[in-house]
Amino acid sequence: MTTQLINIPFTKTDGVHKLQDALNLTQEEIDALGDAGIEAMKQQRFDNWVAFITAPVPDQTEEQIDG
Repeated sequence: MTTQLINIPFTKTDGVHKLQDALNLTQEEIDALGDAGIEAMKQQRFDNWVAFITAPVPDQTEEQIDG
């Protein structure tokens, strides 16, 4: 028996960056997290995404560039 996942789409923005994503959770997870927990997951995913896309690109050696 497979567990049914519930798709919870969401959009988050900070006025500069906009993320459209979704959480896929079981009903048990939704019940355990509650509204505040689900909102915290959405915010954490947004914060992690913004940190990733705005992180500086590390310097590359000539060997890495040439492949």
